[in-house]
Amino acid sequence: MKLGVAYYPEHHRPEQWSADLALMKQAGIERIRIAEFAWSRLEPAEGDFRWEWLDRFVALAAEYGLAIILCTPTACPPIWLVEAYPEVIPVDDEGRRNVFGARQHRCYNTPAYLAYSLRIVEEMAVRYGGNPNVVAWQIDNEFGGEQKRCYCDNCRKAFQAYLKSVYPSIRELNERWGNFFWSLDYQRFDQIGPPLKYKADLWLKNSPSIEMEYSRFSSQAIVAFCREQAALIREHSPGRPVTTNRFPLNWGDNVHWPELVRDLDAAGMDLYSESLHEIGFYADFNDSLKPGRSWFMEYGPNVANLSDGMEQVRGRGCEWFTIFKFKPFPFGQEQSLQEMLTLSGEPTASYRSIADWAAGRDAAGAPAAGAASERFAFSGVGIVFHFESSWAYTISRWGRQITDRLHYPNYVIDVVYRSLFRPDRSHRIVTDPGGLEGMHTVVVPLHIVHDPALEQALLTFANGGGRVLVTSDLFQKNADNVYLTRMPAFYTEVFGMTSFCAEPKGADAVVRRAAYGSGEVVMLHKDAGLADWRAAAAEWGMAGAE
Repeated sequence: MKLGVAYYPEHHRPEQWSADLALMKQAGIERIRIAEFAWSRLEPAEGDFRWEWLDRFVALAAEYGLAIILCTPTACPPIWLVEAYPEVIPVDDEGRRNVFGARQHRCYNTPAYLAYSLRIVEEMAVRYGGNPNVVAWQIDNEFGGEQKRCYCDNCRKAFQAYLKSVYPSIRELNERWGNFFWSLDYQRFDQIGPPLKYKADLWLKNSPSIEMEYSRFSSQAIVAFCREQAALIREHSPGRPVTTNRFPLNWGDNVHWPELVRDLDAAGMDLYSESLHEIGFYADFNDSLKPGRSWFMEYGPNVANLSDGMEQVRGRGCEWFTIFKFKPFPFGQEQSLQEMLTLSGEPTASYRSIADWAAGRDAAGAPAAGAASERFAFSGVGIVFHFESSWAYTISRWGRQITDRLHYPNYVIDVVYRSLFRPDRSHRIVTDPGGLEGMHTVVVPLHIVHDPALEQALLTFANGGGRVLVTSDLFQKNADNVYLTRMPAFYTEVFGMTSFCAEPKGADAVVRRAAYGSGEVVMLHKDAGLADWRAAAAEWGMAGAE
């Protein structure tokens, strides 16, 4: 595993750069990630591009043997753009437009934002695409972070066009969503707006079907914007890998990771944690999305177990590990006292820990980053993570606290994965029904949305001798977020069930157990806790080490 660090040359006097670069080099750093928040310094007025400071830093870094990961600055539109085009600012689910003054203040469906964003991306790609010291690109910063969805008029129009592309007719949409309930039938697509919050004395919410489609639509808008940036960069910077950095799921699962990462060269991830099972989950997930091309773009150094966390990431296939950040910010919304250095520039315990780790790696003659000999052994266990099932649960719990309504990711990480976590074994996080090869066990928690391809894959897997562990809400809804009225084949063929049963959780969390072919299928109650999952894992010899 190789090391990088985030740095902000625009925050410091140029005469300070050399001292900082020397300290990076001494710590074993090889790459510097820069410029993701620098739009106002790169283009302080419309069309007035100021590249000199960035040119100078890229050249100076090369003198110290430090390569550059160059980031596009599109997460922070400058004030001149917002003043000229107020519609750039997103609208919340109560119809209120936000204000300038933080970050992520942008709507992914507003033409002005898209045009000016793609212009500066292309300008950067043209200028630095052939620079030998710009070795990789990061697109934007934490897509769909603070502002999860926008509900403006541009989104309304784009959503209507999206629905027309999905549904052959308004009649079919009404039938599939059940809009005859409460007399909500639409006559035309242009009558359908974003699912704004419904205001009433008693808590009411929108149809779960429109919420599901708006979740898909909002994620697809972000994915499309990412792909447009990637295309521009590749046109002018061929051969350089392109990635983006994703938020942890506990801060929101509103962007469909497999779709976002599919056309990128590496899976980029940000993580701030000292929980080893959580670190293990994200490292396994990242490597499962892009085997051998897992990059941690941000990792917080101010934790007591930094070296242990780095080892967990390394053993789970990480190729590039980037610390956020080299120096603390004395100003702005992310003020702090220390990172790898203190505010006054002295190395901290984190600096020394990273330097010692790098020295130990080099002294041991470690294999190439991500090489098979550097990895933990694969456990043979796959855990299915399904974004649309997570959205279905989020929608059903809409309006509660974030830790409550993000029930699905928290459950998968802190109950299911934790029950299986071992510090010397990796698991595979499955997002594709075709990805069950090489496993002896597949775990399918809270997969409430029916996926016919996964259903068939699980039946084939169990029939061939595999073990399948599911929860009692499996496949209860269709893709429209509507409950099924006919039982899926998985229930009828495996368990002989003819109806869904909302059974209370008893002392034994195992609801059903059956042999199927030469394999076995076990169903746990959907409310099974950590102790229940650990018991089930122990029965099959998969218990974690905690």
